[in-house]
Amino acid sequence: MTAPAAIAPLHSEEAERSVLGGLMFRPELIGKLPIEVNDFFAMRHQAIWSAMMNRMLGLPAWASAAGA
Repeated sequence: MTAPAAIAPLHSEEAERSVLGGLMFRPELIGKLPIEVNDFFAMRHQAIWSAMMNRMLGLPAWASAAGA
């Protein structure tokens, strides 16, 4: 008997890109939305979100405080 294949949780690349892109046009909304880094499935989107949060907090984009 073989083990069942791992199933990725429901996610939408397009939705994640839309949220991040929208926040690039409206950066004043960063930090006001109930979004956390783990809400993004794609690792690259998690990295972008962390960088955006860090910049909002006045930290370097590559700092790990907001993404922890």
